[in-house]
Amino acid sequence: MAQSQDTQQQFYELNVLEQKIARDTSVEESVREAIDDARWQQAQIVHELLVSGTTQKKVAAEWTNVNTGKPYSQTHVSFVEAAWDRFGDYLGNQRPKWSDAYQTVKEKSDEVISTGDRWRKMVEARAPKNTRTAERFVQNLQDAPPEVVEAIAQGAREVSESRYRPPKERDRVEKEADAWSKKRVEPIVNEMSKNAIDLLFEQLLEELQDVTEISGEERDRYLARVDEIKTEVEVKYAMKGVG
Repeated sequence: MAQSQDTQQQFYELNVLEQKIARDTSVEESVREAIDDARWQQAQIVHELLVSGTTQKKVAAEWTNVNTGKPYSQTHVSFVEAAWDRFGDYLGNQRPKWSDAYQTVKEKSDEVISTGDRWRKMVEARAPKNTRTAERFVQNLQDAPPEVVEAIAQGAREVSESRYRPPKERDRVEKEADAWSKKRVEPIVNEMSKNAIDLLFEQLLEELQDVTEISGEERDRYLARVDEIKTEVEVKYAMKGVG
């Protein structure tokens, strides 16, 4: 019976802390630190409940999220326990912020994730949602380095023409185009005369123009690669004196 009363008391403390956290809405640093400390206190209570034999499902059912008015999920309880298991033994001033610890175990990261930096980067990269914000963004570009302004200008042109590709996607297309082109011309580079190469390149370019399963931009990229390789081959044969 005593154990049951202890458990009830722990659930009570868990929910009192939850209400305290919900009431403290100030952005002052001291208040934010108090909220962080309260989250760690909750994590310790959850850990103690689980160690004493209470199931995650039971903890979740008895722990009310004040913001929703509903119990927390069992998944949330498991992340809270994982955060305490990983960082609970650290002294208070050596622990990461609660939100960082929670996100770290949630993403199973070896490195502690800084949610503050992540939010800052997300806001910095956020696209303007209206013309007024866009105008302020353009004004701020006056203080940006020239290479940054050029990267934004080029990207904006591509977006407006519906042909923008993220850097990784652009690199992928270039590599595939290069591999495709080289594979097609490699067998002829050392076995045919220059005149025969010229004819084959013309045939190759005509063939590629008819390809329909790739987009216009990708086809243009492939054509450019073929043309570059053709120039390289012509230079090679000119150096050899082949006609």
